Amino acid sequence: MHVLCTPLLTFFAIHLKRGQEAIQAIGILPRFKGWLMHDFLSSYLGFENCLHTFCKSHLLRELVFLFEQHQQAWAKDLHELFLEMLESVRALKARDAPATQRQYRRWQKQYRSILRAGTGPIPSPLNSGP
Repeated sequence: MHVLCTPLLTFFAIHLKRGQEAIQAIGILPRFKGWLMHDFLSSYLGFENCLHTFCKSHLLRELVFLFEQHQQAWAKDLHELFLEMLESVRALKARDAPATQRQYRRWQKQYRSILRAGTGPIPSPLNSGP
């Protein structure tokens, strides 16, 4: 099953395939313009008519993989930052209060610092054994 949704509409389609064949047959994404949120399936990345963002649940799972399987400390730090941000935003929404510019700047500074820490060489899985 394929699902495409907006805040107001949801479209369901049944297709035997998951990749390009199904996407082309359904016919919506080839003409879509705007932000497309999706998992890391490479079939979505070929669409140049839209802007891409990744589903945060999938992104969190990929970060867990990077720090558990490849000992990438920056991935653990980013995972923790995203969870902190989520909890903060939930608490703010419960009080119907916006985040402050100071909070946004702090998160942005942490985010950029973590990304800089992750730009170094990634150890080969072949060399990470005992």
